[in-house]
Amino acid sequence: MNSKDSVFGQCTGLTFFSDHIIPEEDQDVFQINIIKSHSCGVGKSISENRIRMLLALRIHEISRAHTLISEETFKKLIEAFNNDILPYVPEQGSVSTADTQQLAHLISGLMGFGLVYDEDVRNYVDSKIVLAKKSFIPLVLHFKEAESLINSTTFVQMLGVENIVRAENLALHADLIFSLTFEVLNGVHDAFHPSIHKIRNHQG
Repeated sequence: MNSKDSVFGQCTGLTFFSDHIIPEEDQDVFQINIIKSHSCGVGKSISENRIRMLLALRIHEISRAHTLISEETFKKLIEAFNNDILPYVPEQGSVSTADTQQLAHLISGLMGFGLVYDEDVRNYVDSKIVLAKKSFIPLVLHFKEAESLINSTTFVQMLGVENIVRAENLALHADLIFSLTFEVLNGVHDAFHPSIHKIRNHQG
């Protein structure tokens, strides 16, 4: 990119500061400020399983090579997942899209800011303590990476995936419970003859 080009969110500020040019030497600080300013959620954290799923889905999305981040940053996300590093992600709050603040908190913890879950005390503590325990060098973002990492609908996708799995489990257990109940009550099997259900002309 030509140094004189002005591209929103890449070499300019965001929203009301979109006419403010960010000098090249300030790009790394700009990435930190984006993450910090969007880490504004409140309330208790989502569950550890949800945080783990959120990170896994973000890695999966980035692996499709449509997101502008470096290979080094991508590998750091995988390292964080493999080491079960789970940053504090508040349940409440949103900025811009519904997922921005949740993803900002996720990335913030990997950068050494905010809180990260410590399995030794079963609570969230200063992220630097957990990162040091797991020999994880804090993530450092460069040009455009902050916006690329948090501008996504991964949180909504995570909730959708969780609900699908729960619905499938409910359907499976409903079938099992019905089958056992039917047998115990000596139900009439003739009602389930294939020819009867074929007349109804629909699946299920």
